Amino acid sequence: MYLGKILEIASSSDIYESPRHPYTEALLAAISKNEAGSKRDILLKGNIPDPSNPPSGCVLHPRCSYARDICKNITPELMPVKGKTHAFAACHLTNELNLKSFN
Repeated sequence: MYLGKILEIASSSDIYESPRHPYTEALLAAISKNEAGSKRDILLKGNIPDPSNPPSGCVLHPRCSYARDICKNITPELMPVKGKTHAFAACHLTNELNLKSFN
């Protein structure tokens, strides 16, 4: 959930092994692996938008490194993830992106 919007629904194993939304990928990157010398990229840049005045289109687009014009203009609906049962993501690019897993 980001700015009050559900962005991804899936089993915990699917979330950790194959995130389908860039915000989920960023959350997983923020989890410490407790390994000496491990460094994970910070994937979100910029400030969190005001929840009382969210951005148009996808609420994450101002901070998303994958954002395209469609993300800025059209709010993505929670849609089924291709090849997964009971997995949904609100991202125009869900079935195009190869996001980093927790592992």
